[in-house]
Amino acid sequence: MNLETFNSLPKEQLFTELEKCCGSKKWIQAMIKARPFKDIESIHCISDRIWSSVANEDILEAFEHHPQIGNIESLKQKFASTSHWASSEQKATEKASDEVLFALKKGNEDYLQRFGFIFIVCATGKTAQEML
Repeated sequence: MNLETFNSLPKEQLFTELEKCCGSKKWIQAMIKARPFKDIESIHCISDRIWSSVANEDILEAFEHHPQIGNIESLKQKFASTSHWASSEQKATEKASDEVLFALKKGNEDYLQRFGFIFIVCATGKTAQEML
């Protein structure tokens, strides 16, 4: 999508598109209100500023929209239209041994139980073993 299209999309359609990137409704609504953007850099800058101003519950809401590391089936179900984004980020888990995948699954479950939300990591360029 180019900048002109981004700036001119109807609110409902832009909401759907932005929700693919971040599940926080507050962040999405603030991004929609911030339009029009003059360039891509301003989108990034304003996005970061909005994100740094949201409350903890908004962050947790965004986490709820994110698949767990290694849970490719969940990723496919929840993000069918963006699975190529997240699956490429989590590509290393596809080559991991069953032992490592089980450890990731167990670690995810333990983390969720302890903290009340899923473990989030930038998986790009990391092996499954490194994510452990």
